[in-house]
Amino acid sequence: MTIQIRFIGILPRCHGVSMARTQALPTMLLRSFSSQCSSNPTPHPSMPALPSRLRLGLLWKSGSGHGIIRSVERRAFSSAQAREAAKGASAPATASPAKQPARLVYPQKMLIYHAGTGKTTFLAMLKLTTIFVFVFFTFLVAPSYIMAAAPLETTAGILLCGIVPIVYVTYSASPFVTAVHLHLPPFARTSAEMLRRFVANATPATKLDIVSQSFIGKPRVSTMTVGELKPCKKRWGMVNYERDTAAANEERKWYHWRAIGNFNIQQGNEGKTKHGWVWTEIARTIQKRNEVKF
Repeated sequence: MTIQIRFIGILPRCHGVSMARTQALPTMLLRSFSSQCSSNPTPHPSMPALPSRLRLGLLWKSGSGHGIIRSVERRAFSSAQAREAAKGASAPATASPAKQPARLVYPQKMLIYHAGTGKTTFLAMLKLTTIFVFVFFTFLVAPSYIMAAAPLETTAGILLCGIVPIVYVTYSASPFVTAVHLHLPPFARTSAEMLRRFVANATPATKLDIVSQSFIGKPRVSTMTVGELKPCKKRWGMVNYERDTAAANEERKWYHWRAIGNFNIQQGNEGKTKHGWVWTEIARTIQKRNEVKF
């Protein structure tokens, strides 16, 4: 009696198992069936001894291998999980967390001095008023006196009514400082303690933004270092800080405004801003370095 045996390639469907794990199942099935068949070396009386691959095909064709297939699938899945767990265990147990950036408490430019909203607004309106007065008397009233052949003294007086106010206000109010901002490095912005350390040891390279008013009352910012600012007495006390503007003017075009060199930073305005004490410390540092007594 001739027995025809056809080997059936087995690739079971494993739900939840990756393709790489599924491709390894035929080899594992063969090893499992071979081990089970080799445990009982005595063949069935009606079935001659067959190679392991042929016995595997017969078991699958007869339907008795389905239970073993499921067992091997579970074993393959368990071994894959064990490999992944071992791979994870080989990594450091506690991964170092990403370094969080320091929380910044203060802005990059801190307001350390403010002259007051009332003073600033009044001075800006005064400058605009003098401009209107100058235009009115110089371009409207004076020409009418000239056309009427009025005496020269009267015409000159009309012209002076428009020129004197604008010249005086421009001369006396141009040094007036409305605000001062301090440039802070990143480490000084993290806490109040670091800010105090930075202010107490401020270097000459520390930058300041001094805000004054232009001819028409527009804010004008002058950036400089603490080392450039020096205490002084000019214009009958209307100027108490100055700086050398020669280098700054050389870098500007001829049609640009000249750099501001005279400033009037009034004392006693520290309470008008939250960090007014910073300007007090900066002013004390400038005073000590220049050794000038007011």
